[in-house]
Amino acid sequence: MFRTLRKLGMVAATVALAVGWTGTASAADDGAADKSRVLIVYFSHSGATRGIAERLQKKLGAAIFRVESAKAYPEEYQAVLAQARQEIGDGFKPELKGDLPALDGIDLVLVGGPVWAGTLAPPLSSFLSKVDLKGKTVAPFCTYGGGLREYFARFKEAVSGEAVVLEGLALGRADLAKGEDEVEKIINEWVAKLPKPTAK
Repeated sequence: MFRTLRKLGMVAATVALAVGWTGTASAADDGAADKSRVLIVYFSHSGATRGIAERLQKKLGAAIFRVESAKAYPEEYQAVLAQARQEIGDGFKPELKGDLPALDGIDLVLVGGPVWAGTLAPPLSSFLSKVDLKGKTVAPFCTYGGGLREYFARFKEAVSGEAVVLEGLALGRADLAKGEDEVEKIINEWVAKLPKPTAK
């Protein structure tokens, strides 16, 4: 699974160049959200989710926050696979690196991560258990190399009950390999459904 996600990360990097991840905004950016009202939060191990997060940041003009485990995961496939399965099975939530982001004035929070063993990676679970999303609108996104399984259901369970959780964006290896037009279309269609933040 994680070997596939690492390959997915390389595919994402290639597609990122193809679709202009550092280029100008597309037609879907008309009326883009005020960056002070939108925050993108992500955890990424292979690089695939980071690519999507950075793409969304540029498209929305949003602030961005990277979730990191205080103790880095190993790079070797079997080692990270064994550790992740153990942590998920135990419900373990690792200590995170640095402070949590300030959410004052934030209306919309986009939260992304890889699908590990059909669910959230432990660092993302840890983040969601620590942050207060009361009154926020939350939009999940994820990358995967196998199947989604219960990812979005588990995500919703992990978010505080007083937040509004929107329909998620899922990009798999096959999606990222479709080429420039299809990847851009998938992302733009999801972004178009996101609510605009309220005026200050």
